[in-house]
Amino acid sequence: MTGFKTFAALAGAFVLSMASAFAADLTLYTYHSEPPFVTGDGRGLTYELADYLTKKSNGALSVKVSVMSRAQVDEAVASADFRDAVPWVGPTRFRDKDKTTYSVSDAIFPDENLVISTLARKVEYTGPESLKGMTFGGVLERNYAGIDELVKAGQIDRQDSQSEEVNLKKIAAGRIDATLLPGSVVRFLAPQLGIEGRFHASATPQGSYTRHLLVAKRNPKLAKQVNAVIAEMKSDPDWQEVLKKYHVKAN
Repeated sequence: MTGFKTFAALAGAFVLSMASAFAADLTLYTYHSEPPFVTGDGRGLTYELADYLTKKSNGALSVKVSVMSRAQVDEAVASADFRDAVPWVGPTRFRDKDKTTYSVSDAIFPDENLVISTLARKVEYTGPESLKGMTFGGVLERNYAGIDELVKAGQIDRQDSQSEEVNLKKIAAGRIDATLLPGSVVRFLAPQLGIEGRFHASATPQGSYTRHLLVAKRNPKLAKQVNAVIAEMKSDPDWQEVLKKYHVKAN
């Protein structure tokens, strides 16, 4: 019996190794380098997504993560050789009106851009004009439609930081008046930083959207495999547990 168990274990390992050998490589190129998407070296929601796609593909995929700047991701996606994927994007992030270059997956989860302000100067957002006369915390090299125009007009004072996490800390400390952050980032970071209740989130977000996985259509078989896995996420308790772990809203 012991010999049979050993044989079965070896056979199972052999099958797994063979499946891995024939798995298609897929890289997730991402510019979302902050929590909850990246929480440390090889950790975070993006890495969980890569592991999930690998596992649920039943050996068809071997998925890894490459974190880079927005400009680098844009350059990679624009390349004629791009055959991989970009996670967490809105459905119109990369212009492909006729959907001939990229395949956009089903929604992975909903999100929104929250207007976060100090308790001393609470903002109920109705538009960029709601921020007039305030110090707005931005992220270096990031564009804020509507807000940037008022900054140029001298009606909003923009002070940039290296990250969204720094801006949330600044809000809690009263060093800036307002900032714009994804709800997924706020819901994860606030308890992590111990600053729940030390800022105000406008009841009306700046915008709402869904996050998707963009896959190159140059490899239609690969796109089909990835989209098939993502289509099942909504009803998969394993993925729902991952979202819960990172305080992310489910669909």
